[in-house]
Amino acid sequence: MKKIILFILLVPTLSIAQSREDAKEAAIRAIGQLVSTYRQLPQLSFAVNYRYAAADRPGVYLDSMEGRVIISGQQYWYSMAQTECVLNADYQIMIFKEDKLIYLARPNKDMAASMAMQAMGPQALHAFDSLIRNGQGIHSTIWETNAEQIVQVDFTGHPTYKSLSWFISKETGLIGKMVTVMKAGQLYDASVRSQVDDKDTYAIVETLYTAYQKGGVDENIFRSDRYFNRQGTAYQPSAQYSNYKIFLGSQGL
Repeated sequence: MKKIILFILLVPTLSIAQSREDAKEAAIRAIGQLVSTYRQLPQLSFAVNYRYAAADRPGVYLDSMEGRVIISGQQYWYSMAQTECVLNADYQIMIFKEDKLIYLARPNKDMAASMAMQAMGPQALHAFDSLIRNGQGIHSTIWETNAEQIVQVDFTGHPTYKSLSWFISKETGLIGKMVTVMKAGQLYDASVRSQVDDKDTYAIVETLYTAYQKGGVDENIFRSDRYFNRQGTAYQPSAQYSNYKIFLGSQGL
């Protein structure tokens, strides 16, 4: 059985920058403005909806996944399907509800970057800025509708991606949608990817960001003791997760 992982159309009348260099600089400015907007929101929460379709049948969605993201400074929480994840100053906590497993590890930069990517925070947006500025075989386009500014990056010869597009609300300055056109095989778990017949075809992955709330985050959601208690070097699940097992992913916890 194939295990699918969700990785993460407007055709308006538009005005496009006159040259590739102009478009590149315009895209960099747009991403820079996004970084500034998100930095001014130390607390933010929103709903996320991932859905995907075959590139030759856009709009016919094959699967979807909904969740919610909450961020406060460098603390992140998200819930997606049967997985919940917390990143605070002391721990990276992942709750796998189907497996009744709590995974604990020390927080690290890779995890912070992954959570920032989910939240589309400044750290993730800086990565995109660098990609547009320094990447090879990349062509940027930027245009506007009455309600949105759209930044699109097209890749030539990239092994995974064909294009990335961000739809930025003019009203809020926040991302409303991200569209990724990528190799369909990358949507499958690595353990079964070699068995997938359509791995060289392309898929359209849409990430919708809705129900934004600025501020008002209950900091208790990031507390480690919601999930486990530590006694010396021993870890015990909290009462809510009493039938879960704890797996330590870092030495010396």
